[in-house]
Amino acid sequence: MKKCFVITAAIGLSFLLIFNIYKTINASESDAVDFNLPDLKGGNVRLSDYYGKKSVLIDFSTTWCPYCVGIIPELEKIKSDYKDKDVEVMSIYIGENPSAVENFVKKHNIGYKILVDQSGKVASQYRIFGVPTIMIINKEGIIVYKGGFSYKDIKKILDSNM
Repeated sequence: MKKCFVITAAIGLSFLLIFNIYKTINASESDAVDFNLPDLKGGNVRLSDYYGKKSVLIDFSTTWCPYCVGIIPELEKIKSDYKDKDVEVMSIYIGENPSAVENFVKKHNIGYKILVDQSGKVASQYRIFGVPTIMIINKEGIIVYKGGFSYKDIKKILDSNM
């Protein structure tokens, strides 16, 4: 009897854990958590400053991730494709030293906005478990996408949230 209870409890807890992970990964239609992070130009960027004005595509990234490097040209293309539309493209570098990020940005000639989450607090608030993770927040401050990067899918999501 005790063994049956333990097995049932383990299955129930596993289900809850999987459901929470699924819910986190598919975090669409939830409110974005406001943040205020330093950029590489000596200023700060507050997410809520975009509410009512622009949708925001955020790439959670690191300098050491090869996949993150691989999507830089496509993020640049999205920035170019939407330059006259109400979309802001930015990357948040997690747990990185600002000078290392600055060198990385120069090396890869990145032209979109770069923020540094040196403590990892913002990444933690958004439950970022791997990089790159893309998040799209609409003008109302609602997360409409959180997941991996696919140029075609990201364009569809951006176009449907204009």
